[in-house]
Amino acid sequence: MKLLYFVDLRSHEIGDRTMTGLEWVWYSFGPFSRHVYDVIDDLEVHDEITVEVGTNYFGSPEYRISIGPNAGYYQVLAGDEIRIVEKVASELGHLAPQQLARRSYKTPPMVRAQVNGIRGEKLTF
Repeated sequence: MKLLYFVDLRSHEIGDRTMTGLEWVWYSFGPFSRHVYDVIDDLEVHDEITVEVGTNYFGSPEYRISIGPNAGYYQVLAGDEIRIVEKVASELGHLAPQQLARRSYKTPPMVRAQVNGIRGEKLTF
């Protein structure tokens, strides 16, 4: 969730639009979009990804998403979009979820939401 948020943030910084078009809100642990779950389900059904559910150190669910056997079938990303995803994954993919959450709180959309102090508020890029 957080890596995808950073992809949208980077895309907006570069081209003044988010890559996904998702509506992000300030939720319990930072930026969140319920629509991500729908997309993940769809990708899993079509074998573009595989999802393994485990438990983290705190007993909460932890999801590991891997490339599936049909990955890339739809080929929907342009070259510049692929580069953004690769760069974000390279820079931030090694961070733990808590580290990503802390970093997300320092981004301009999250800073603005925190000033207003309303969880569930739509984030503006």
